[in-house]
Amino acid sequence: MAGRKLTPKQAARMLLNFEKKLDRVVIRAFNVGLRQAHKAALKNPSMQGLGKGKNARPPNPPPGPLGIRTGRLRRAVDINKAKKVGDKWIGGLKVDLNAAPYGAIHEFGGTTSAHVIRPVNKSILSWMGPGGVRVFARKVNHPGSRIPARPYLGPALKRTAPQIAGIIDSSIAELGREFF
Repeated sequence: MAGRKLTPKQAARMLLNFEKKLDRVVIRAFNVGLRQAHKAALKNPSMQGLGKGKNARPPNPPPGPLGIRTGRLRRAVDINKAKKVGDKWIGGLKVDLNAAPYGAIHEFGGTTSAHVIRPVNKSILSWMGPGGVRVFARKVNHPGSRIPARPYLGPALKRTAPQIAGIIDSSIAELGREFF
């Protein structure tokens, strides 16, 4: 196209087509980058483990990485697909809080209020107490907890942000070569 003279109408149409295609290219590239961030979040040491059963990694006490017993939190992490809002493109990672209601408190930290713990599947609670003595109770008055942040999504997005930007930049450059 270099060297070719365009009428103002042709130039306006070309720029309009470029802008429409640019939106599609950026959103597609952003989503490719988000898929990489999603993989990085699941590879984060906080999200590692084997899942259920006797091979599951036990929960780690804070401030260590999250342990995995059931894999619910890992399965609840998904991509919040990119979209254009005004003159910006937004997207990211999200946690389905219906599937893993504790996802936010692990990412950001927080407190739980005092509550009563009652047995669900049996008629009595049982656990190993101090000195290895088994303790039995019909209910336990839990005082609440202060849970420190153990982020797993934010660090993954931060680590992959340069890659996401690179994917978007190269996609825009390719589109520019196609149009100009």
